[in-house]
Amino acid sequence: MSDAGQPPFANPAEALVNPVDMTELALGVSDFPLDLSMQYAVNSQLVRSFVPLILARAAQTAEDGQLCAALEPIIAHSDPLHVPEHDHYAARGFADIAPTEVEDFFIDGFLRAQYRPSKSFRLAQCAFGSKYSDRELLMWMRTFYGRFLATQFMRHDLPDGPRIGSAGLALRDGFMMPTYAQGALWLDEVDALLARIGE
Repeated sequence: MSDAGQPPFANPAEALVNPVDMTELALGVSDFPLDLSMQYAVNSQLVRSFVPLILARAAQTAEDGQLCAALEPIIAHSDPLHVPEHDHYAARGFADIAPTEVEDFFIDGFLRAQYRPSKSFRLAQCAFGSKYSDRELLMWMRTFYGRFLATQFMRHDLPDGPRIGSAGLALRDGFMMPTYAQGALWLDEVDALLARIGE
């Protein structure tokens, strides 16, 4: 409520809501300023492919016709992942971002199940082998690990947001990766897999 004619937020930063999803946060491809202290990471536990499904369900069950009309164009809008302009992680060879379904698959295996790259690759072959080649999957996996580990410092102090799933990127969710973790172990294993399929 407004008090004495004053707006409820004296500082505009207090009104900001972080719209990025877990996939964007994991890859460090958010265009939203993550260094603002007074924000809430409302989608930080939702992978990108879940967002339209949840909105579609909300539209189906909503009794408010205006809400349904507002959600329809959002649900229908295709918004693929993209590397922001002037992204310095792309210069390190991590520019080839996978389709959303593949990135979300890697995130689930890494965060929730703690799979090693070799197991994630075998499962990815089963899930996507008819759509993508082994080399594509491994190159995308290499980019995933490279970007995820290089951008961990950006997620270390995520603001509070609702807990939705069994895995998250914040310390309060039990995610204990160091702020400046190194990705050599994961990348070396992916490189060994790439060398193997190249034989």
